[in-house]
Amino acid sequence: MNIKYQDDIDKLLLNRMSTIERLWFNIIYGWRSEVKEQLSFTKEAMRAIQSRQQKVDLIREWKKMETEEITDFAAAAECTSIQRIQNEIDSLEAEMRHGEMDYLEQKESLTNQIRDLKEQIENISYKYKQQRSQILKRIQELKDELSRIGSK
Repeated sequence: MNIKYQDDIDKLLLNRMSTIERLWFNIIYGWRSEVKEQLSFTKEAMRAIQSRQQKVDLIREWKKMETEEITDFAAAAECTSIQRIQNEIDSLEAEMRHGEMDYLEQKESLTNQIRDLKEQIENISYKYKQQRSQILKRIQELKDELSRIGSK
């Protein structure tokens, strides 16, 4: 990931660019594969964050409704001790399930990030090996040419 592109990518994805800035971004960066990959990665990260936030909002709304139900004086007065205990158990079990979901989502997100980073490392290694091979080949060609010139 290249930080120098990230600020512009964030502005683009958050709709904080004017039309001219968008055109400039596409002209300057649109053809670069590393920018396209970083843009795709950032979009995916934003989707994951938004998805998680939607779930958190739903959980908060659910807990709020649950709290309102329990704090309703008339309903609370009618609950027996057994019902209150069962309600607390249900609430704790639900909280535990939500915690497990958050854990699994974060784990999946991090696993995907690690996979993407491994792919980037493999791509960089491959490019380095290709460049190194080309450079060594050219050096050998130049040495051979020097030998031919020197033997004349």
